[in-house]
Amino acid sequence: MTNAYTVEITTQAYQDLVEVVEWYSLQRPGLEKEFTLSFEACLRRLERNPLGFQIIFKGAHSIFLQRFPYKVIYKT
Repeated sequence: MTNAYTVEITTQAYQDLVEVVEWYSLQRPGLEKEFTLSFEACLRRLERNPLGFQIIFKGAHSIFLQRFPYKVIYKT
């Protein structure tokens, strides 16, 4: 099944993501992989249903990562 939507990550968001992954790698071996898997699962949920998550401000939506205290903020 082909997704109707794709997710694009801004340069700043990607830099933030790299920093978070690096931080988790220093906390416990393998934790950065668990974070990455949670983030990827979040992106797959967005691709399937980008309009299905809470609008927080002027058309910006948010979705929380599972298990980690982060959320993705995005516009459709």
